[in-house]
Amino acid sequence: MSTAPMSPSGDATTGPPTPVSCWVGEAPFVRLYDETSSRVYGLVRRIVRDPVLAEEVTREVFLRAWHAVPVGDQDPADAGWLMATAHRHAVDTVRAAETDPTPVVVRDPAVSAPAATPPTTLPDTPEARRVLRALAMLTHTQREVLELTYFGGYTHAEVAVLVGARLGTAQALAREGLHRLRGLLLEPA
Repeated sequence: MSTAPMSPSGDATTGPPTPVSCWVGEAPFVRLYDETSSRVYGLVRRIVRDPVLAEEVTREVFLRAWHAVPVGDQDPADAGWLMATAHRHAVDTVRAAETDPTPVVVRDPAVSAPAATPPTTLPDTPEARRVLRALAMLTHTQREVLELTYFGGYTHAEVAVLVGARLGTAQALAREGLHRLRGLLLEPA
């Protein structure tokens, strides 16, 4: 009698199943993203209402699709599967926010966050000046979150309280700010 594990089809296998990705290269995934991202974002946006949170949920949905393995009739390359996953994840996000015991602290405009400005001891180099110019091109909120995090030494949780946002929103603002900063720094000078 064989002691080898059996595959779902009844054939003996030599070990645990190896995940099979439905994506052969990036081109099919890029095509799926281009064709469906606006619909997925629109659906998620209607459910969660917060545009920054909707972008975060949309990213998570496409990340799940990238890592998903086709099982039976569930194909991550199918727009229906993608929309169902987006809806489920958006609803879960709203439910989690409703049960989140962490209150959203709205910052009093009269009380400002501690000044977290780029250090004045930055070397006077072309690269340093370029970074400071790029920081100045970010939105006020993105710049504030990045300055508090990287120059002020605050954690994302502390930054969320200081800017009056939920933790996930503060993290998304930092991620978007870094992404935009990277794009600005990669542009030719």
